[in-house]
Amino acid sequence: MTEVRDRVVAAARRSGRRADDVRVIGITKGVPGEVVAAAARAGLGEFGENYVQELVTKRPLAPDAIWHFVGRLQRNKVHRVLGA
Repeated sequence: MTEVRDRVVAAARRSGRRADDVRVIGITKGVPGEVVAAAARAGLGEFGENYVQELVTKRPLAPDAIWHFVGRLQRNKVHRVLGA
């Protein structure tokens, strides 16, 4: 994560922005659960997924992370995304 944060700082500086205004979100589409867990242990604090079933499966692997659902959501699956 240190290398990623260093790159974010450098890119923000080049664009005249503050690095604190940049959020790094790891998109987990097609990524195995063990990689998600390893990324969380390495310090990644936000993840995004676009399949409801994958989100439900992966969310417990990084329980302290902020999770984002990206993509289209069917009404009948809202409760699963919300964790209800």
